[in-house]
Amino acid sequence: MYSVLVIDRMESSYLEGLTIEREILGKEASLELCRVPDESKIDGRLEHADLVISWHAIGLSAHSIRRMRNCRGVVRPAVGYDNIDIAAARQEGISVANVPDYGTEEVADHALCLLLHIHRNVTVADRACRAGQWDWRVVGNVKRLRGLRLGIIGFGRIGMAVAARARAFGMHVLFYDPFVPNGVEKSLSVERVEDLEELLRSCSVVSLHVPSTPQTRAMIGRRELEAMPNDAILINTARGDVIDQPALIAHLQAHPEFRAGLDVLADEPRVPAELRECRQVVLTGHSAFFCDASLVEMRRKSAETAGRLLRGEPVRTIVNLAATAAREAPSELGRLRLVSAGE
Repeated sequence: MYSVLVIDRMESSYLEGLTIEREILGKEASLELCRVPDESKIDGRLEHADLVISWHAIGLSAHSIRRMRNCRGVVRPAVGYDNIDIAAARQEGISVANVPDYGTEEVADHALCLLLHIHRNVTVADRACRAGQWDWRVVGNVKRLRGLRLGIIGFGRIGMAVAARARAFGMHVLFYDPFVPNGVEKSLSVERVEDLEELLRSCSVVSLHVPSTPQTRAMIGRRELEAMPNDAILINTARGDVIDQPALIAHLQAHPEFRAGLDVLADEPRVPAELRECRQVVLTGHSAFFCDASLVEMRRKSAETAGRLLRGEPVRTIVNLAATAAREAPSELGRLRLVSAGE
């Protein structure tokens, strides 16, 4: 019988027992839930695991991966896998797989929710009503949504889902993603932009849908923010560190009409006071992925992927072959290949 180690944070409430995982893997594997504050506390268990399911931000560094002598694979129950040293896993012959499609609908819905909430000044209207001011004029200037230019950075599964929803509202959708094959824009009736700065300059709303990689971290910094219109809206439901957070804070302070909807932060769960107290920002606590069904789907797909890895069956979501090759390529090629991967 295989040994499967499920790692999670001590304070997590995702896994109240392993009922779903046991339902899928119970006949061929014994499962152990290991709750730890960080990877250094996984004492003596990595050495014996045939497979590891790694939740949340518990990292698996090269040091930990070298301890995994019996391991056939690591499953990351998420789209992102930046907490796993995938190059080290590749060197050790350990496959790393993610679950890239479990919450596509929810994240896309959430991105549009943030966009609409901010664009229509819902928070301002709500505060005014609660204060006894029933007056439509409190919302200030509101542009018509139809015809608004939405720029999507990273045109993978979620980016495409956002585009479909935005087009239903009559928005004009543009995207920047050099890795997407030619012709996708024709299939989805959207506009491709070849230059990031051009997209930022020309769009009233920008939504980020890229993974966290060495090439995408802080890709939205001071220069990129300055390229955007002063009254633009920036939405981030991807990874917090793709925005240079100090640069964003400074930009918000310098441009009172600029607004942001942030589901993710660079050092979450810590929320800087400058963002917490800023009325130009809507924060949603990394909840974009969630609905009751998506959490169950994520757990089921993680367990099913684990089963295929244990049995040596083909797995379509292995990330440390193509992704590592891209990382080792020349810097420009690596940047192109990693813009949309996994999102």
